[in-house]
Amino acid sequence: VRESYPVLYANIRIWKNTYCLSIRHLDIDFWMLWGINDDWFPETVQKQLVEVVLTEYEKIYQFESLYQAYKATIKGKRDKKDVIQFELDLSNQLWKLHDEWQMKQYRIGNYHCFQIYDPKKREIQALSIRDRVVQHSICDQVLKPYFEPRLIYDNAACREGKGTRFATDRLTKFMRDF
Repeated sequence: VRESYPVLYANIRIWKNTYCLSIRHLDIDFWMLWGINDDWFPETVQKQLVEVVLTEYEKIYQFESLYQAYKATIKGKRDKKDVIQFELDLSNQLWKLHDEWQMKQYRIGNYHCFQIYDPKKREIQALSIRDRVVQHSICDQVLKPYFEPRLIYDNAACREGKGTRFATDRLTKFMRDF
């Protein structure tokens, strides 16, 4: 669904009985797979999601949102070179992101490519910390508040307060009940 807003649109398709969400803002594509309640209809979701993203757009680039996204991004990565460089000029970096989003001039940077060899050789393409901050801001400020109440209770994938232990406990319960 493409709205009159030139830099942002959302598209939802059904893929393997799961809704696949693609949000495009300038050069950014976000793909998410969600297990969604049966009473959802894709057309309704598309319209609602576009409306929510457009109305919540300003939350993405507020300084406080970007700072919270930064804190979430650096968890476990504070000793990385790019994180340290970003942190040296943190305030200016976040204000620059703020201004670029506000003026609708933000462009995603290049991916950092490297290889890992555990357990086999694979090529990894990673976003810069700057782009990861933006990604966290979009997900935390717009997508998560929209989708979280709509997800089924038993969906434990990447949700706060739900993890492997929750999923195994629910599976055990279902196996005993049925």
